[in-house]
Amino acid sequence: RLQQEANERFATTMKTMTTTPCSILLLLCLLVATATAFSPLPATTKPLNRLTASKNDDVEEPSFLQNLPMFTGGAFDGMDSEAAKVASRIRSVKDLGWTSAEKRAGSMRPRHRAFGGEGEDPIQSKANYDETNPQCVEKWLTQEEFETKFRINGPVADTIFVSLAGGGAFAERSVCEERIAQWQSNNGKFEEAQFLKTVKAGRRDLAVGWGIFGTAITWAACGILLPTNPTVKLLEGVIAQIQGGYVN
Repeated sequence: RLQQEANERFATTMKTMTTTPCSILLLLCLLVATATAFSPLPATTKPLNRLTASKNDDVEEPSFLQNLPMFTGGAFDGMDSEAAKVASRIRSVKDLGWTSAEKRAGSMRPRHRAFGGEGEDPIQSKANYDETNPQCVEKWLTQEEFETKFRINGPVADTIFVSLAGGGAFAERSVCEERIAQWQSNNGKFEEAQFLKTVKAGRRDLAVGWGIFGTAITWAACGILLPTNPTVKLLEGVIAQIQGGYVN
């Protein structure tokens, strides 16, 4: 009898999960988010414990982050001062590779790394991109190009790039112009403190994106495993109101 009651409860739960619009929506969100989270990482994404200077050997990374192939913007490597020295060599966007007249930005923006940015191609690699076309949009700066131009990699490169691109996988010309201007004082002198402010802002943007991603995954999973929890019922009510129906 107990087994029969358990089977009936399981069947009822499965019926609710497969027939409720909310559960279907949550399932789709989970599938899409999971596919995005495990999109191929670029070849230049390296473990966190790479290329640290000898004088920073006493900086210990959290054990759960060691060898994790995730871009962190150099947040756990203690290389901010070294990154500032390299950033001081950047005087304008010409140093980053934008040497021609500025083109229009276009409507497409680089995606956040947490939402498919890691596997995205830069706009100049997309079909029909032609720099000779007067209507061509401005190209994006990739981290690979940045590292090659300044002959750096590892945490130093990550720290500078996160200040330019924030949570995105690519940096835009207009944003880079703003960041470089922020780094410089009124007399054009590089200010390390201002540079570090943009680094913190970029890391914050990166962390917020991953936080939203993690919350969405957790919420979607809870909606599937616990279809009667209050947040799911609230969403069901909203969907029902949009559809013109009612949820008891």
